[in-house]
Amino acid sequence: MSEGAILLVDEIENGLEPHRIIGAIAQLKADQVKAIFEHKAVGQVLMTTHSDVALGEAGTKGLFVAQTSRPARHMSLRAPSMPDPIHLLLRYTPRALFARRILVCEGMTEVGLLLGIRENWPASHEGRPIEQLGAAIADGNGGQAVSMAVELSKLGYAIALYRDSDVLLTPPQIAELAEHHIAATCMRRD
Repeated sequence: MSEGAILLVDEIENGLEPHRIIGAIAQLKADQVKAIFEHKAVGQVLMTTHSDVALGEAGTKGLFVAQTSRPARHMSLRAPSMPDPIHLLLRYTPRALFARRILVCEGMTEVGLLLGIRENWPASHEGRPIEQLGAAIADGNGGQAVSMAVELSKLGYAIALYRDSDVLLTPPQIAELAEHHIAATCMRRD
């Protein structure tokens, strides 16, 4: 990427094993850091991917989510306005960003319950897993579940929040979820 070049990499995962994808992205990042350190033109890397490994390695800096509306087929590009919740998603469940609908679970208890349901889902739905239907389950990391759900909604995803009743949502959280049309379901522990 010398002299501030623009590098377009379409589907970086094509033909690469996961550790080589990680290595290639690490090298591209290192080249940019080196250029900054040497006060040279940094250049740009425009990369597309269908790989959760590549997405997780790329990180939130410079992340844009491209989505196409239906039936109009208008494309939108959105960047996270609050990268911290998305960073957690990229670390633990990057493949969720390839779905159209994401069920954000408050924590591992809720994730475990829904993964059990997911495991048995295909048997009663013509062999189709939820991922084939455009859905994903994501860990909201406890207290960050609401902010993750809201940020994903801002990126254009259809979002629902599944949580337990350990800690009640605050009125501002309830208002924020309503503002972004996020359905919140609470699992009661009696």
